[in-house]
Amino acid sequence: MNFPLPPMLLLILFIVIVSGMKNDISRNEENHQTAPDMIRVSGMARNNSNLNDIYFKCDKLNNDHVYYKTKKNSKYIYWQSNAWYIGEMRNKLIALVYGEIFNPYLEDNVYWPTLGTKHWFVYDLEDKRYKEDENVLVQIEQKDAPQGIRIKGITGINKQINGLYVRDGEHNEHIFYHSQWNCKYIYWERGVWYISDILGKNTFNAYLEDDVEFPTFTTRHWIAYKKDVNENNDIILESVEDESSDKAEGGWNDVVIPNSSGINPEISGIYTPSFEPKNGHPSYRKGTKEDATKYIYWEYGVWYVSDMLDINTCNAYLKDDVEFPFMSTKQWLTYDKVNNEFKKDDYMVVEKGNLTICVIM
Repeated sequence: MNFPLPPMLLLILFIVIVSGMKNDISRNEENHQTAPDMIRVSGMARNNSNLNDIYFKCDKLNNDHVYYKTKKNSKYIYWQSNAWYIGEMRNKLIALVYGEIFNPYLEDNVYWPTLGTKHWFVYDLEDKRYKEDENVLVQIEQKDAPQGIRIKGITGINKQINGLYVRDGEHNEHIFYHSQWNCKYIYWERGVWYISDILGKNTFNAYLEDDVEFPTFTTRHWIAYKKDVNENNDIILESVEDESSDKAEGGWNDVVIPNSSGINPEISGIYTPSFEPKNGHPSYRKGTKEDATKYIYWEYGVWYVSDMLDINTCNAYLKDDVEFPFMSTKQWLTYDKVNNEFKKDDYMVVEKGNLTICVIM
């Protein structure tokens, strides 16, 4: 026999069910607020390489989970049928009409995909089956603009582009950066990022056709200026969050010549960064800006100690194409006034000192 439930018990069951539904909705909304605003997908190869991108959190939930979308090509990261997927968002009905899409997926029941501890599975077109791919990474992307950007990997005519670029102000409603010696800029204009000698004027150092919020967000290759303008796969832009420590590792520190007393003792002294770039490299001066008596600067693969910054009087020189003079392991040649020739100076060694002073002793 079936006995009807008492009205009071039915009411209690109804309240419990509704309360549970409200708790689930509240929990989902809380997870949405806690979830990262941006996610970077990387490591996708071959037919899935177009999925490498920055994904932005959408305002609403999908299947009671947070989901993400790229800015341009309508790719999503979404939860469906107990798994996370990356690609076009299709339910079973649309798949029956338009055909199945083999999106990469992650079988890991986590609140958002960056919490996953398992590997993603990607579809192999040759073998026509899904394979586990440990190279696919789904990581939280920093929302704020990096404090600094380090460029490396450029060789040849554009080598001077390499170095640290420090966050400055805004240009065309985007953050722009200047190099540590204020001789190069990274800025955005009309959907393109440029590296240029002048802010707002393209002097054809390099450019990136990718309308991303910050230049470090790109998954595309930069194009550097050559006789034939070609894509450059070697240019790397890295975020630098602590620019003070990066400066300490670079040319912002002292340069020290402990002993040059043997051949040309007048080189000795204190050299400070002049903040007047020379051929895309830092230069250093002995004395104040108004009465400097010696300079250290770079030109055509050689470091010089000279009486003037723009005219080479060549007190000493070092043939070593390093970024900063203290990086060299080679020997300086110093001018011998008595014999009117350059000689190897066993006592002249350039070292890095403290803060922003260059000392020659």
